[in-house]
Amino acid sequence: MTKALKNFVVSANSSVFGVYAGIDRDAALLARVQDAGYTSIEDAAAVLEKSVEEFIDGTQVELLAPLWERIEIVNAAVVLDENPHVAFDIAVDGTVVYSTLEWLDADLRLVIEDCHLDVNSEYRGEIAARFSEAERDFYDEASDDARSGILGDIADMVWEKLVVVMRDLRKPNSSQAA
Repeated sequence: MTKALKNFVVSANSSVFGVYAGIDRDAALLARVQDAGYTSIEDAAAVLEKSVEEFIDGTQVELLAPLWERIEIVNAAVVLDENPHVAFDIAVDGTVVYSTLEWLDADLRLVIEDCHLDVNSEYRGEIAARFSEAERDFYDEASDDARSGILGDIADMVWEKLVVVMRDLRKPNSSQAA
């Protein structure tokens, strides 16, 4: 049985070397050292005059979560005033990076014709800035959006997640409406 490859961010000494695929952390680290021109982890450690254990301990190999899992809509609240809207924050890896709002119609559905997310694309840059250059490059290469790459994916994901949040907020007994 073939194991699925996962993507890992490999770094050391605050420098990100890139995103490498492997069935586990060790395979991703081996891919990194081979990419750097070494034949093995032992070879890389020897050239750097370190033991294999020191080399491995000094290298961070962290699982790279899919982009979808890293972006969240948080702190969403419906505001019912003369201009009904939903105020919300966009978080990356649990940290809020942008706050905005979207207009709502009388049925508390998102108004598509005057979409803040379309008009002001600043949030996409704020989200992308939370990723290392290697992560951005990886997400860009993996993108299905040939024209906009990662930024198009971010826009689509934020909108899809907001639609789900609004569906939940419209349910009876939702305590988020203000």
